[in-house]
Amino acid sequence: MSDEADIIAGDKGTGKTALFRILSRRYTTIPELSGIEIIAGFNPAGNPVFQRLAESDVMEEGQYVTVWKAYILSLVGNLVLQLYEGSFTGSMFELDRLLESVGIRTADDSPSTVFSQIVNLLRRLANPKSVEVAVTASPQGLPVLIPKATFSGESAAPAVASVEIVRHDDALGLLNRVLEEIDLQVWVVLDRLDEAFQGFPAAELPALRALLRTYLDLKHFRLFD
Repeated sequence: MSDEADIIAGDKGTGKTALFRILSRRYTTIPELSGIEIIAGFNPAGNPVFQRLAESDVMEEGQYVTVWKAYILSLVGNLVLQLYEGSFTGSMFELDRLLESVGIRTADDSPSTVFSQIVNLLRRLANPKSVEVAVTASPQGLPVLIPKATFSGESAAPAVASVEIVRHDDALGLLNRVLEEIDLQVWVVLDRLDEAFQGFPAAELPALRALLRTYLDLKHFRLFD
């Protein structure tokens, strides 16, 4: 509550998830948390949403950073855009266009839907049926594509004029401006990471190192935590 701890460590069964459930039920009645929205970045039941990342081909740590930052951008961005549908500010229109262009605008802001869309996008980029210019998720940013390829299950796409890379800081900075305009701070809670990567040690180390790097990078933005 007093924002003195961001990482809660503990063995399985010590009450980490219970702390989140208590906080998520009560935070709207706690004066210290006025102006703060707490959202779950995980699914409390069923297979962990992040398991899809573990089951994919192992990537470089920098590419996992792109995944985590794209996930935060999409999760928070889609939530805000749905809350303010019909009354967008200029920055919200810009955010809407960005999420659409990258391919991570969703009608459903649930963690499972958002994360699945990002993982599916990466798989499509990594496994084109035919391609003239190969593009994949880079550690530097989010690729914006006008496809010059035919992907599995799709008809031929129009030729591409260029491929643009959107820097993480630029995209997250735009989201931060949107939150500033509506005077809202967002706490994103991630849990069940140990379950998601159980049995996938090759992916676990770079993915979790990337998550910690993402956490440190997001500290730059005052309205994220």
